[in-house]
Amino acid sequence: MSGFVVAHGKSDRKTLERMFEKIGHRGPYVSGISENKQAMMARNYLLRKGFKQDMSVG
Repeated sequence: MSGFVVAHGKSDRKTLERMFEKIGHRGPYVSGISENKQAMMARNYLLRKGFKQDMSVG
């Protein structure tokens, strides 16, 4: 199962990173943190056995 964490508004990156550590077991086929002025998102994708897909971000 994959997992993600989202923060909106006045958010602290260190808090998001701590929450992200809690879902570290839910991946890490593709993982990372994205942010802009309004929101931050951290995600871990778990690759299911037998399923191959290019999930690169370009």
